[in-house]
Amino acid sequence: MKIKKIIKSLILFWAMAAGASMASTIDSHTFPIFGNDSEENFLLNTTQTRTAYRQETVARTCYRTEFDGYRNDCNYYPEVRCYETRDSARVCNSVPVYRCQPVAQYREVAYTCYQTISTPYEVADHQVVANFNVKITSKPKEPTNPTGCRVGYMMEGEALRSHADCPSLLVLSNEKRTTAIDRAGTVIHNYNVALKLLDAQEILAPLEGGVAQMQLVGQTLTFRTGDLSKNANFNLKLFVERKRLLKSDETLINRNITPSEYTFEKINERFGIVKIDLNKLLGGLNLKKKHVLQVSLQVNLEAGTLLNDQRPVLQSDAAITVNN
Repeated sequence: MKIKKIIKSLILFWAMAAGASMASTIDSHTFPIFGNDSEENFLLNTTQTRTAYRQETVARTCYRTEFDGYRNDCNYYPEVRCYETRDSARVCNSVPVYRCQPVAQYREVAYTCYQTISTPYEVADHQVVANFNVKITSKPKEPTNPTGCRVGYMMEGEALRSHADCPSLLVLSNEKRTTAIDRAGTVIHNYNVALKLLDAQEILAPLEGGVAQMQLVGQTLTFRTGDLSKNANFNLKLFVERKRLLKSDETLINRNITPSEYTFEKINERFGIVKIDLNKLLGGLNLKKKHVLQVSLQVNLEAGTLLNDQRPVLQSDAAITVNN
């Protein structure tokens, strides 16, 4: 009987250990990017788990308070005593009197108690199959032949993660998914993915070097940017605020400005100078008063999810204070 109990206990232990260590399985696929139009088809297989709970009774050490007899508590206690004087006056005084009295005492006693707890563990719920059709388009169309550029997909159970390690390209993803369940209970996902490859240097050209060398010359605000002519998909925002000592500050402008409201002049293949005539835009500034001028240059990407591991900086800001 003892041997059977031991075997039964071991079987239960290993079953619990296996259940506790189980997790959704992982499958992945990685493929290179060459910078030209292409297509990639692949399949991922995983197992999705769910959390179940088992009820277990475990022994705990509990404590209870028990009566442990009496002890004598002896001390001096104040007692009022009165007496009459010779002239029959009554006088009362507090006199310390030594007394003892029994005091109940208790002790904490440990004993074994039992508690039912819920222990979580993972069990297989269903199989997952994901079919991928990935179409890759390049902009511009000419291959750029990037070095070491790769795109990867990893699925853990139902959870899908994708990424791109492409220093010279920005990888934008747009995907559509349809889902079905077969008779065996397998969940089948069909992914149609469109990856668009963008030349990172061209897209980020307006932000090269950030917004720099900002200054106010008369009523003209000037600053250096990257080459704005290489990518027109950007926003140039101007914020001007007049600072007041006794009144609330006054915002003179806080919006994106249009190409007709500024000029851009290239100084070389990488940089250019932006000039904003504040006389035309705002009717001029009172240069005897304190003003804060801030410029934000933000590059906009096309619709889609950017997969690049190293996220590019898409905005640069600069500010100056005049008559500070």
